[in-house]
This record gives sequence, C-alpha cells and structure tokens, in this order.
Amino acid sequence: MDATAPKPYCIAFGIPTTREEFFRSLSAPGSDYARRWLGDWGQYRVQFVADLDTVAPDLERAGVALVRGLRVGQLATLFANHRVVVLFSHGLATKWSSPMAWQGQTGSCLKSLPPTTGSLTCVFAIRSL
Repeated sequence: MDATAPKPYCIAFGIPTTREEFFRSLSAPGSDYARRWLGDWGQYRVQFVADLDTVAPDLERAGVALVRGLRVGQLATLFANHRVVVLFSHGLATKWSSPMAWQGQTGSCLKSLPPTTGSLTCVFAIRSL
C-alpha cells in the first residue's frame, strides 16, 4: 500500500488510549468515562490499553488508520476521509431515556456529515458500567 495514499479503513477512539488522556479525562467537565473505572488507570490499562497497544502495530501495517483523542467536532472529517470507520466512544446518556432516543441523537450527529460516495460503515461502541 502506498504510504501517501489515504487509508480507507479507520479505527477511531473518543475514549482515552494513553495514561495522559485518561488522567486528563478525570478532570474534564461533563466527562464521566474515566471515573467509572473503579480500579483507576491500572485497571483501564490492563483491561483495554494493553490490548490496543499490542494490536496497534499490526493494524497500522495492514493499512488501518488509528485515530486517537477524537472529538465530536472531528467526526465529519473522519467520515469524509475513510470508507469504513469503527468508532470507540462514550457519551453521557442523561438526556436520553431509551435506545430509540439515543439512536435519534446519533442520527442528528451523523446528519451533519458530508455525503459520501461508496459505502460507509459506522459502529458506535458505548461501554456503560
């Protein structure tokens, strides 16, 4: 694969993938994701980050773009630049009382994305403790 060519496949992380991001998210207003890990950074590192760090080099060699530290304002560009996106993220669901309401909110977010040519796959993985 040409190193300068855009990568059609992407795994994006709106959740912390480093120690620094984890501790920064602890103090971020309106963020509760890191606080939900009762074992703090040690538990999070063992149960998530260590596995990601193990597979990341193989994914990148296979031509998958890894985007870390993703923010909602970057979604449109992300989807415009990749044919397939797997998104790991977390959001506060205090405003939504049902899966259908959540689906509606996700649809509103995706509505702002530019039209694409070809297929687009998006997976929202949300972990609630």
